Amino acid sequence: MKMIRNRADARWLPARFNFALPRLIAFAICRTRRPRPKPGLVLAIDRNQSAVENYVVAVWFYLSSVAYLFAALRLAMPRSAAAAIAIPAAAFLILLFTFLSAIGTHAWREQNHIRMNAVVLMVTMVVISAFAVSTAHWTRFVGVVALTLFAANAIAAIIVWLLQSRFAALEQSFEAGA
Repeated sequence: MKMIRNRADARWLPARFNFALPRLIAFAICRTRRPRPKPGLVLAIDRNQSAVENYVVAVWFYLSSVAYLFAALRLAMPRSAAAAIAIPAAAFLILLFTFLSAIGTHAWREQNHIRMNAVVLMVTMVVISAFAVSTAHWTRFVGVVALTLFAANAIAAIIVWLLQSRFAALEQSFEAGA
């Protein structure tokens, strides 16, 4: 794992972000900031180092899951009962996906179950959101927001891929200064 020492502005290195959209934003921020020395600071350059990014995506998935479950349950029961079931059920389903992907990767001898879990969760969210968009229900808005974010991240991934040499040069400039 790479480490950058004594540079506060290394917090915005794109390599510290997981998704393409935050990477692209971090790249723009990092290029506009001046080097800021901070003696004693050591930052790991790892794509899972952005707690804000991880929590925002987790909360978004959880709230979207609650909305979709609530809408489905609302068809069969009163609003209060649907809400009482949907809130913990969404958490249970997300944990179930995580557990099943861990079992699946162990069975297939895959080393990184987190990647498989992310793919399963993302594909599931895209499919459910696409279905929600096709309905004339209030969950259409949730689906549109989700699909818009997925599309924005896909476009950002293309841009990040096109600028990969600039991303590498930026990271090397931090390593040279370390």
